[in-house]
Amino acid sequence: MSKDYAKKPRSPSRGSSTLPGWVWLLTGIITGAFVMFLVYISGITPARPPGHASATMDKQDSPVKSEKPIFEFYDTLMNTEVIAPPSATQNPHASDSQPEVVYMLQAASFRKLPEADGLRAKLILEGLDSSIAEFNNRGEIYHRVMVGPFTDPEKMTQAKKILAAHNINPIVLQKKPGN
Repeated sequence: MSKDYAKKPRSPSRGSSTLPGWVWLLTGIITGAFVMFLVYISGITPARPPGHASATMDKQDSPVKSEKPIFEFYDTLMNTEVIAPPSATQNPHASDSQPEVVYMLQAASFRKLPEADGLRAKLILEGLDSSIAEFNNRGEIYHRVMVGPFTDPEKMTQAKKILAAHNINPIVLQKKPGN
């Protein structure tokens, strides 16, 4: 029997794979995306924290002059003294020649007026004489919710108890004479 040697049976060649084409396409897309991600990451410079000078500076970069912070609370404390009220054991009528001391309670401070007005309304419903005072700190306006004025330490203590019932820890402020 004769054999036809011109037609060879097809056998899998060494260069072909048994994986389908879509797997190769997906692998190429994922590899390309990863390479693009690495190129993107290499172009990003890390952000420096404020006031942090780099050890190596470019010619274009100039040394950053560190500005000293401005502390305005010293002036604020000088303008509004915080003095504890006299205790109940002291006799309030002991020295009639001194001017009457007036105290205020600062219940809270808000940046937004509607929040301050809401707390003021709650305190009025509780029977406390409250008001809103604006305060400018570094160009930002704050709205303080003030309770008072008080000349009697007992009335101020009662107001503190009402505020404590609403989880408010007030700050006692003494008004300077003439203000």
